[in-house]
Amino acid sequence: MASRTFAHKFTSLFKDNDVNLWANVRLAITDYLQQKWKKGILLGETEAEAYYVKVGLGETMTPLDLQERRVIVEVGLALVEPDVFNVISCVNQLPLEYDA
Repeated sequence: MASRTFAHKFTSLFKDNDVNLWANVRLAITDYLQQKWKKGILLGETEAEAYYVKVGLGETMTPLDLQERRVIVEVGLALVEPDVFNVISCVNQLPLEYDA
């Protein structure tokens, strides 16, 4: 599971830095990790023991991050044993001006 995969899913969702973007990012990464968990790559009897995804205001970002158009995602992966997470943080700077 290369960080490139996360980065690709992450940057392919450029939109306004709001709850819709965060939900889409969370869903895309969660879908990917769920597949890995089902294949036994991530350890744990439940998804919560195997991985987590955090993104959003008050969770991984501050009002300053929103103002500066940063999206910060934290992903925890149980690679060695359940509920013991390796943590990956992804920070992406959205363009200051974005034409949808």
